Amino acid sequence: LIAETGGQNALIVDSSALPEQVIADALTSAFDSAGQRCSALRVLCLQEEIASDLTARLKSAMGELKLGPPDRLSVDVGPVISAEACNSLVAYIERMRRRGFAIFATPLGADCARGFFIAPTLIEINAVADLGGEVFGPVLHVLRYRREALPTLLDALNATGFGLTGGVHSRLDSTVDLVSARLSAGNIYVNRNIIGATVGVQPFGGHGLSGTGPKAGGPLYLKRLLATAPASWPSLPAGEPSPTARRFADFIAARGEGELAKLCAKLAEQSRCGASVELPGPTGERNVYSLAPRGAVLCDAASEEALIVQIACALATGNRAWLSGAPAARLIAALPGELRDVIALAAPNENVDAALTDREGDALIALLAEYARRDGPITPVFRLSADGLRGGDVAPLDFLVKERSLCVNTAAAGGNASLMTIG
Repeated sequence: LIAETGGQNALIVDSSALPEQVIADALTSAFDSAGQRCSALRVLCLQEEIASDLTARLKSAMGELKLGPPDRLSVDVGPVISAEACNSLVAYIERMRRRGFAIFATPLGADCARGFFIAPTLIEINAVADLGGEVFGPVLHVLRYRREALPTLLDALNATGFGLTGGVHSRLDSTVDLVSARLSAGNIYVNRNIIGATVGVQPFGGHGLSGTGPKAGGPLYLKRLLATAPASWPSLPAGEPSPTARRFADFIAARGEGELAKLCAKLAEQSRCGASVELPGPTGERNVYSLAPRGAVLCDAASEEALIVQIACALATGNRAWLSGAPAARLIAALPGELRDVIALAAPNENVDAALTDREGDALIALLAEYARRDGPITPVFRLSADGLRGGDVAPLDFLVKERSLCVNTAAAGGNASLMTIG
């Protein structure tokens, strides 16, 4: 299963941003397709020093949008997809009004008398916590923030559990670097709109509540749908071998399990975690594809040997290993202290970002059913045993990382000096 769902997508705007560019990109991101894109802008976060002016400009620009049937070239915003969607959006806006939030909406004209039309709507909120689930339509929330509280804002956005798209408008490298590194999103956009990913340039897809991965248009997508990938499959860019995975291999070697230690060391060397590659794109734009750890990986095994292999895979990809199964407690008791921060017993119903198991038959089906019943993100489950790996099975290292696409409009923030050298 590859699932791609929705997002609580945010655009961060600081006081150095170009107002005209912010307005144009916010309108496109929030109201194209009547806001019915999983990548659409849901939360516009404005530094408080510029918030009043930008909000006024945005309302004025919203008033210029033409609403009506989408078969007319003059129309900017068409209807939402169904009566159910329309009624749900109307009810949401009314709930927010009753809660006391300031709401601005453009008027619906005569062209919208028939059909499921929702006026482009702006709702001013006080905190990320004021949001519920994703609102799938032409509704944009505006949130003011203090510059010194930007890290806290990013943490609050990440805490929603979504991780699809996000963006930043700024001419300060420090702001761009902070948001790009800290905002949990599969696709990050700098000084441009946050919709319209291009296959092969910005591989698309998120993580957490926004999807399972791999990214559409990325190097892992088709591979995830195959039982066995051909030997000639293009490899991911090389990453740095994990020091923690190497220490774990040394620990296994010190126990006198030489062959198993060699297998763990080989897995550590195969990691692509931390790798990045610049993808081709149009002049004036930089696109970088990179790999990062998923977070926590459940290692579930009936035999100690299988558990050791699973731990090696989790650590090789920069993840933490939460252990389950009969040999787990015994193995943890023997671990050196420096490994106990990344290897621990899994608590009951522990939330994990992926799972490895050596179960078969009914036991495997039971584990899959258990994860299917859980609320929250869909957990990818991979079957992996030591015997299978020795027999030719491929370790699922590629799927224990999460992919990120960073798209930078290098021609926006005051220009790109390197462009002056062309020609």
